[in-house]
Amino acid sequence: MNSSLKRGTPVAIVIALLSLFAFLDSAKASSASRDEVSSGYEQALRVADKFLWCWLKGNAEDADKLLSPRLKSQITYTSWFKMYIKGLSNPHHEEFEVGKGQGRDEHYRFPVTLHELASGMSSGDKTSSTIEVIKSGDSWLINRLPLSSDNPADHPAQ
Repeated sequence: MNSSLKRGTPVAIVIALLSLFAFLDSAKASSASRDEVSSGYEQALRVADKFLWCWLKGNAEDADKLLSPRLKSQITYTSWFKMYIKGLSNPHHEEFEVGKGQGRDEHYRFPVTLHELASGMSSGDKTSSTIEVIKSGDSWLINRLPLSSDNPADHPAQ
């Protein structure tokens, strides 16, 4: 029994080493195929996500702090912006999706889908558009709002 164990050990070691090399090779190929993203992209995405969380939670005060000076100048009615962020009680803001962004240096656009749901309904409305994030000084700020049912395409904040 001892001699058969010894004969099988080299085979097991070879199989284990081959499996390890195959795993390491696939991990290397997988990491090489991943897209490299810049720190600017990550910061812009973080601000877009933070703004959209404000939209989801109805936090107009924090959302306002994330707007670029250009966008703030386009929003002529603060009450409109508060309503855009807070939404209605029914339908209410339900969730959001952010896709892979495009841009470079200090300007990025991310595809966004905003979902709203009326109480008691199993499905709701969704609006797809983009959110634009720019670098202004040392800060990343929202420069274009995504469309929602509260924000028609012809609103001046576009």
